Amino acid sequence: YYSLKKLYRRIWLAILLSNQTGSLDDTNNNVYIGLKTPLYNDISNGYFASTSTYLEAARDNLRNLLSTKKGERVMQPNLGLDIHARVFEPITDSLEEEIRQDISQAVRVWLPFLTIKNILVNVEEGFEKNTIGVKVDFTMGNVTELSSVQVTY
Repeated sequence: YYSLKKLYRRIWLAILLSNQTGSLDDTNNNVYIGLKTPLYNDISNGYFASTSTYLEAARDNLRNLLSTKKGERVMQPNLGLDIHARVFEPITDSLEEEIRQDISQAVRVWLPFLTIKNILVNVEEGFEKNTIGVKVDFTMGNVTELSSVQVTY
C-alpha cells in the first residue's frame, strides 16, 4: 500500500507540474516510475522490469485496477471491481451501463489523475463463450495523447 501511495504522489506531482509547464516531463530514460506487472526479472533495468513514463505507469495501474476483484487486496477491501462475478449473471439491457458506472467510480476513487474519455463494454454470451470485454480510453493531466487498456473477463 505504501509504495502504491508513493507512486500516486509522484504521478500527482507530475500532473501538477504539467499544469504549470504544459507537459509531463518523463523523458529521462534513466529514471523509472514504477514496476511493470506482472513482475518479471529484467536485469537491464534493475532487478524487476520498470515503467519509464508516467503514461506507461498509469496504463499499468489502470489494468491492475480493472483486473483486481473487489475484496481481493489485503487491507483494501474496496479496491477493485466486481466485473468477474457478472460474467455468469443473466445478461440484461442495463448490464453494460452498470459496468461502465462501476469502472468510472473506481477510477474516480483510485486513479483520480486519469480522465476517462470512453468505456467500451462488449458482452458475449453463449455456450462456453461467456465473456465481458472492456476497453477504457483515457488521458492523463495535460497530455492529449489518448491511451487505452483492454481487459477480458
